[in-house]
Amino acid sequence: MKAKRFGILLLGLLLLSTVGCEDVEDPNPPQRPFMVPKSLPWEYKETGIDADDKMVGIYLEWYRNPDPELEGYIIFRAPDTSVTGELDFFAIDTVYAYSLNPALSDTEYVDTDIEFGTLYYYYIRALDVSENKSEPSDTVRYNLTPSPRDCKPNLSEKASVKPEFSWKFSNDFQYSINYYYIRLENITTRQIVWFYGVPRFDYTGQGQSVTFNTDGKATESVLSPNHTYRWKVDAIGRQDPAGFEIEGSESPWITFQVKE
Repeated sequence: MKAKRFGILLLGLLLLSTVGCEDVEDPNPPQRPFMVPKSLPWEYKETGIDADDKMVGIYLEWYRNPDPELEGYIIFRAPDTSVTGELDFFAIDTVYAYSLNPALSDTEYVDTDIEFGTLYYYYIRALDVSENKSEPSDTVRYNLTPSPRDCKPNLSEKASVKPEFSWKFSNDFQYSINYYYIRLENITTRQIVWFYGVPRFDYTGQGQSVTFNTDGKATESVLSPNHTYRWKVDAIGRQDPAGFEIEGSESPWITFQVKE
């Protein structure tokens, strides 16, 4: 009888110890993430939501979440197409965290599944390994247009020491592009050479151009022979009341060389 009671007691202790050893999920969600603030059009360094200059898409950027058990970030999007004005957000993708290698980029995303001329709203939520989701981040928005095209100079032929920068843009009036910014860098010396803004004056699609250093503010009065440069043009459309761009596009970086 005593042996039977001892066996029952031992079984009970084993069951209790097994329950105690079960994994307990973390009930605490990750911290709310924050989007990187958008730069103003006349600032050289571009930050925050923007047109991507490597592929056709909308670029998002946020600050890394410090949660040690972070799994990643869920991207939510809503197109501004509702007749009622209500935004219907849904998850479009997940960016997984690179916790073991902070040098890898897990704080940016390019949305390529878009339509030109549609205003998209975005927010993100941090996700931990227990599937807990954070509160939504702040919401950002952007409307992508076609990129400037036929940009010259390029690598097809060497440019003069004082080149003419030219490009074309769509003549579709659904896009409200009204200003351009040119960025020019010397790849050989790794220096910023010129940053110049010019109003849009061509609406026919024929293109427009501007002569290098027309304002006299470039760091090189003329470009250096046999040096390699790169440039791009940023098309600016509608802006919010604070002056932040909410519509636009960018050409890719275009490389060229200067003849002797």
